Amino acid sequence: MNRERSRVSGPAVVVRPKQAGKGLRALYSQLRVSPDELLTNVMIYWLTQTIGSSVRYYVPATAAPLNPGEAITAQTTVLIPHEPHLAVPPESWLRRAYPAMERFVVLDRGGHFLASEDPHRFVAEIRETFRPYRRR
Repeated sequence: MNRERSRVSGPAVVVRPKQAGKGLRALYSQLRVSPDELLTNVMIYWLTQTIGSSVRYYVPATAAPLNPGEAITAQTTVLIPHEPHLAVPPESWLRRAYPAMERFVVLDRGGHFLASEDPHRFVAEIRETFRPYRRR
C-alpha cells in the first residue's frame, strides 16, 4: 500500500472498513465524534503498532466455532450498535448460542464508538447490565 494512501485509509479501516479509501472527510461527516477524538483513538493504535492485538478479541483465531448443540453458558448481555450496514443475527439465534443471555439491546443511535459518541448511554447500558449483581 502506498505510504500516502495508508495515512488516509488506515484510520478509515479502523473506523469503517467499507469507507477505506474515501478519505477522512467522509468519515467525519458520518461520525458523532470530533476529528480530534478520532485521530487520538487511531494514533494510539498506529504509533504503538497495537492494532493487531486490539482486534484479536473480535476474531478469536484459535477458537473453533460452536458445534451443533453447543452453547456459551456464561451470563451474557448483547448490545447491538446502531450501524446500518451491520448484519444483525436474529435474537432467537443468539439465544440458542447464549442460553443465559439476560439482555438483548439494539441501539437506536450510537455506533461502534458508543463510549465516545454517546457516553451517557454507554454508562447507562453498563449500569443496567450489572444492576442485578449489585449488593444493597
